[in-house]
Amino acid sequence: MTSPVWQATVTDDTGDVLPGAQIDVVIESTGTDATLFSNRAGTTSLSNPFFADSEGFAQFYTEPGAYRITATASGGGTTRTWRYVSLFDFDANVGTAAGEVPLNSDLGSASLVDTGTAAGEVPLNSTLVPKAGGTFTGDITYYGGGGVSSNTSYGTLALNSNTVGDSNTAHGYLALTANTTGSRNTASGRNALSSNTTGSNNTANGRDALNSNTVGNYNTAHGYLALSANTAYNNVSGLGHNVQVTGSDQVQLGNSNTTVYTQSGTVSSRSDLRDKADVRDTILGLDFITALRPVDYRWDLRDDYKPDAPTEPEPLKDDATEQDIQAHELALSQYENDHAEWLLAVKHENLIHDGTHKRSRYHHGVIAQEIAGVIAESGVDFGGYQDHKVNGGEDVLTIAYSELIGPLVKALQEVNQKFDALKEEFDDYVETHP
Repeated sequence: MTSPVWQATVTDDTGDVLPGAQIDVVIESTGTDATLFSNRAGTTSLSNPFFADSEGFAQFYTEPGAYRITATASGGGTTRTWRYVSLFDFDANVGTAAGEVPLNSDLGSASLVDTGTAAGEVPLNSTLVPKAGGTFTGDITYYGGGGVSSNTSYGTLALNSNTVGDSNTAHGYLALTANTTGSRNTASGRNALSSNTTGSNNTANGRDALNSNTVGNYNTAHGYLALSANTAYNNVSGLGHNVQVTGSDQVQLGNSNTTVYTQSGTVSSRSDLRDKADVRDTILGLDFITALRPVDYRWDLRDDYKPDAPTEPEPLKDDATEQDIQAHELALSQYENDHAEWLLAVKHENLIHDGTHKRSRYHHGVIAQEIAGVIAESGVDFGGYQDHKVNGGEDVLTIAYSELIGPLVKALQEVNQKFDALKEEFDDYVETHP
């Protein structure tokens, strides 16, 4: 295989040529010095660093990959750094057939497609080299990125770590950047699904949506920070800003400030006999209902006490100095530590509410812990009670109030039967005691 080339007339930030500048080339992913060659065949070694000529022109060949290139002016002082310079190899000279690109085309917006069937398309796993005198700038879209068909990425470091994952779509800075084997994921937005490694069939739309998910599958998040605390839950959906769930197989509409409305009617639940088995007259009735304590309460939701998520550092600019690079690496390390601590801090079992976020309006219902006590005392289960920890969720208890309808109807029927019996006794008494 021939080696791709980087060649440019080196200038400083103002455009002034830097004759004789020292050129250092580092592999971006490892920080180690790149192996350079002076010829395309890769048979003649070139020192690293090397020096531009008296006109500021510099050129080297190397293996395909992403590189950090730093130019230091002769005598020291002025430096200029290019980050994530992508070097690809492509030999075509004319763009008139499948797998060929026109000579001197701007390949900064080139695409790799599954099969090259027309002019300007490149076969899967082909590599590209920039035209003479330039480098790749901006972002490149890969169709078939990572050597696997059907992947699409657009954005700095998007799908950067992919190995065998297929049918992924990443759009935005760091979108799906850690993905290795996960497949059929769609990430749109900065940092969306950025921690995902092996999770599959996830959809994240919005900045930081599902950004902590690593191995969770079949999850859907829409909105800024939507499901951002989820790491391994499966089959969850969240709609809205900073919406979170407390276990697998949940749908959450909005955050703690959201009220769900319907335009007309109500949210219906399926009640078709053909979808039910082991139907019986309910055993929960008057005794169960009278054991419950109806209460009024004000909300003091633990969710309102969750700390804000840390924000990842801004991406480096193309002209970043070595000092900028070091500061950015430190900031990234600090962000990773802060993010790990945040994931623990937002767990419901770690949240403490002190009344500072207590709401003003009274609401009406029952207490889940008290229903759990009724269940334990009576030995009869109530299907509307759920402890999310049972299936690996967080420390949250919920009540499905619609499940109280059946026992309430049964309780009314039992009260009516008692009333009828009392009325019959009363009528008999009246007849015998005129």
